[in-house]
Amino acid sequence: MPKVIKDSRLSPPLGPYCYAFRAGDYMFLGGTPGTIPEPLMVNGIPKGRMAGETPGRADMGAQTTQAIESLKLAVEIAGGNWEDVLRLNLFVTYWCEIDPFLDAYQKACAPGAPAETLARYGLYMPSMIMEIEGIAAVGKSSPITPAKQPKNKYAPSNAGRRIGDLLCLSALLPLDADGKVVHTGNPRAQTEAIIKDLSDTLEKNGASLNDTVRLRVYVREFRDVADVKAAIAAAFPDPAPVTTVIVAPTPIVEATVMIEPTAYVGEKIYETGPGNARAVIVGDMAFTNGIISVDESGTVVHPDDISGQTQKVLKDAKTLLEKLGMSVADITQSQITVPDYRDFDAYNVFYRDFVPFPFPARSTAEAGIGDFEQRGLKYQIELTAVRNASEIGIVATAEENYYFQRIEIENKSS
Repeated sequence: MPKVIKDSRLSPPLGPYCYAFRAGDYMFLGGTPGTIPEPLMVNGIPKGRMAGETPGRADMGAQTTQAIESLKLAVEIAGGNWEDVLRLNLFVTYWCEIDPFLDAYQKACAPGAPAETLARYGLYMPSMIMEIEGIAAVGKSSPITPAKQPKNKYAPSNAGRRIGDLLCLSALLPLDADGKVVHTGNPRAQTEAIIKDLSDTLEKNGASLNDTVRLRVYVREFRDVADVKAAIAAAFPDPAPVTTVIVAPTPIVEATVMIEPTAYVGEKIYETGPGNARAVIVGDMAFTNGIISVDESGTVVHPDDISGQTQKVLKDAKTLLEKLGMSVADITQSQITVPDYRDFDAYNVFYRDFVPFPFPARSTAEAGIGDFEQRGLKYQIELTAVRNASEIGIVATAEENYYFQRIEIENKSS
């Protein structure tokens, strides 16, 4: 079992997850909202209280600052340095709050300069309007040199960071050097432009497009997913990067697609599991794609059934990890996407038994999954695992957990 460090300064999690899971050369950061340690009591049940919250109004600046301060504390507790955070994924619920979010984020994030992905997602509570998760290096990291830096306030401010052979790059948008969107209305051409920019940046940093191991792809509309996938398939030879597709708005209206890449300069081992499950091993770390409830032909299994889909997806993930010589106890981070947050408790019934305490770092967000033909999908999970994390890991978490307190209280009253 990993070493567990509990700290009362961290707000109790709202689900079965930790703040930071350190294993090997990396530290994985769970989805952190702007909650404070003091609970919000609702009908005798403790829930997260948002920083700066007043009745009827959520405070984006206070929540963002609090979230980053919590992450900085978790990184420190687990023995890392904020300057070596490699990537932060930034989730906001409303684009009308994007400017106050970016203002608060840029002030609070300093002195870190990580890769950035900014996406609009639905989040767990109505008063929760932002969340941040990511990955940090345990050791000295360095900035990635961009091939170009688009002059657009909604584009990432940094190209990304590197430690050793691993390159975490900021999300790329279809922008020219002046920050203007190219190929408006043409998702395939926009994807091709993004891949060209990725290739140029990798070459500038001693890598190539063939070193891309993982893609997280954001598409604004289901109708455009097929074109985006086709452009990616044409650009990457087998074995292609493990890829996750999420249907969600991008931070620039005219941008149909946004792609977050990860690259590795070194040996890569790809493995295929049941359904659509795929993984790549880089060093001692494994990344999976976004695993969904489909068979090998891509047909949805258990349509519109969150319980059936969750059980199938987790079973497929377990089988894939075993093919890699790992176990579910070696999972250090998971990213979960559900189209409907009302399924949060239904999937957690199985997830909380799938991963052992002290649980991986985790985020859950509400967005679309699958493509236009895959109707009825309810659950998607991406996993990162580190070999022997279950033995060598260090976990930073809070002293309490509001999720399990709520479940216990609700079970007693039912």
